Amino acid sequence: MTRNLDRRVEVIAPVEDPKLKKYLKDEFLAAYLRDNVKAARLLPDGSYEKVSAADGEAEFNSQLSFQNSPPSFENDSNVIQFEPKR
Repeated sequence: MTRNLDRRVEVIAPVEDPKLKKYLKDEFLAAYLRDNVKAARLLPDGSYEKVSAADGEAEFNSQLSFQNSPPSFENDSNVIQFEPKR
C-alpha cells in the first residue's frame, strides 16, 4: 500500500478539556506505547525496526483494542462534549 505523503494535510489543535487530556494520556497514548504487534521503533539512522513482545509478554495490538472496546463517555455524569468554539 502506498502512502499519500505529497497531498495530505495534518492539523494540530490544543486539547483544553482536563478529562479528555487525561484520557489521551492515560489510555490512548499508553495503549499505543504498549503495542507490541503493529508498532515499529524509529532508529537513529532513520530506519525502523519491528517491536516484538518480550519473552513471556502477551501480544497487544492497540488498534484492535480500540476497535473491540471503544471509549465510552456516555455513562459518565461529566460527559465529554465536542463543541466547536466560535
